[in-house]
Amino acid sequence: MIRYIVFFTLAGLSPLQAQSPRSLEVRTLCFGYSNRVKEVTLAGDAEGQSSIDCKLVKYLEPQQKKMTVSEDFILIGEPGANGFDEWSKVKIEKGITEALLVFFPLPSAEQPYKVVVLDDSSKEFPLASFQIANMSPKALRFIVGENPIQIQPGETKLISKFKNQKANGQVSYFAYYQDGDEWKRLSTGFWDVIPTKRNLQIAFGNPKSKTVEMRGYEDGLPVLKALLQEQQEKK
Repeated sequence: MIRYIVFFTLAGLSPLQAQSPRSLEVRTLCFGYSNRVKEVTLAGDAEGQSSIDCKLVKYLEPQQKKMTVSEDFILIGEPGANGFDEWSKVKIEKGITEALLVFFPLPSAEQPYKVVVLDDSSKEFPLASFQIANMSPKALRFIVGENPIQIQPGETKLISKFKNQKANGQVSYFAYYQDGDEWKRLSTGFWDVIPTKRNLQIAFGNPKSKTVEMRGYEDGLPVLKALLQEQQEKK
């Protein structure tokens, strides 16, 4: 399944595009800190009445926060004396009920981060799967087991079926990025396919080395949510 990443830039919305208020479960992942912003405010309406504060961390937190979204966007800013100072707006697609907001640092005083929205639901990102988000400016090519996979810039792809998986759950992979007419080696090794975990892999362009790098995050949120739900039902 290939899906395009939802970027932070959002044109003006007309009244016809407005949606009924809906509940959204949200968490954040900070890919790298800007110099000054390590906590943000997320607002689900233009007035900032429905808002939550989130500390930016560099790992996947095992819980989500609930908020109400009145339109089809979230406003993002910093806590301030008058609520918050908005510096970004991200679109939340109609079918998304659980969102992971990934913050990428920008060299800008007015806007410290670029924000990307990923569907965080277990339906779109199930256990024992790998989701690859290509945030680099280069096309990517993977061979996972025997499956050839190509991912364009700004796309994500979910891998949930693996050929030639070892008895210990590992599967081999080779990753390349396109540099002109040449495919250069990005990474190679083994991925651990764990039944109780899912794995997010983010490829990005390193501005210093001018090469593509990849960073991985293991996540067990669906299992934790199922356990909490089971506890609630027993009460």
